[in-house]
Amino acid sequence: MKAKNQSNSKSRSRNTVEIIDEEIDPKVARIIIAKEWDGNDKDVINVLNKFCKNWKGRKVDFIVTCGGFLQFPWDKKITKKQIGSAENQNPEIFEMLAKQGEKHLKKILEQNNFIEKLANISKFVTFGVDSGSGPRAPHVELIFLVDLEKKKYYHIGKFYPTSSPSQKQGLVRFTDLKSCFLKLGKEKVMLLGCHDLNAFNLRPGRKRTGPWRLKIKDEIQELTKSESPTIILQHPHSTITDATWRNGWGQIKKILSENNFWYASAGKYLDKDGKPTGKTLDRKKVLAKSKNTNSIDFVFS
Repeated sequence: MKAKNQSNSKSRSRNTVEIIDEEIDPKVARIIIAKEWDGNDKDVINVLNKFCKNWKGRKVDFIVTCGGFLQFPWDKKITKKQIGSAENQNPEIFEMLAKQGEKHLKKILEQNNFIEKLANISKFVTFGVDSGSGPRAPHVELIFLVDLEKKKYYHIGKFYPTSSPSQKQGLVRFTDLKSCFLKLGKEKVMLLGCHDLNAFNLRPGRKRTGPWRLKIKDEIQELTKSESPTIILQHPHSTITDATWRNGWGQIKKILSENNFWYASAGKYLDKDGKPTGKTLDRKKVLAKSKNTNSIDFVFS
């Protein structure tokens, strides 16, 4: 294992990075956040600059970030009535927010020359981009995939909310599930938001899940079987233990048991109190369980 620890000044945006590069022919570079994080522009730019500056060696296929890696201002003109109910969403509102999120992301990438810098490292990069906050307040959780050579942007959003009232009542939900599957060259890539992986979790039972959430689970599982992705990228907001997403990945493995595919996720490595879970659980074990392919991990704390 090659590990480096470096730090900037004692500012709010100070980043110490540990680079874990111990695997042969990695397919993915994961940007892991192991500290309090609100996704402001300054911190995002600092992390990406440090990532690019410290990159050494071969080019990978994908760079993956966590859910909520970047935050953009909520459009206050959008009302809950316009969004629709949890069961019946207005897709036009989602697309409106996706355009705003893409504009904000593009500004950061273009003004800091990140497209060119990241293109020297990878073919594609994914970003978790969120907007909105507060109990039961409207919010959106977006995932962007950027083709760095073609400078083309793709987007999806979180489609499977948690059972909490804030998610059921506030999430601007993505409803076009087939768009989660992208044909990129010879590969079929499936993008997942944070809790979307639990749409594959068979717990709780079908009765407790409820009819509209159950419909989402059935649809995405059928699509996964028919689309047969070769790569699956998840973007969790947090990964507390090595068992956090175990059931979801387990069901995907059953669905794709006859297929060759690899998966990876990158998230915030914090416990519920905002402290690194490495204090109570081996970080290396957690990171190893959130993929089934070789990776280079950049852990920022």
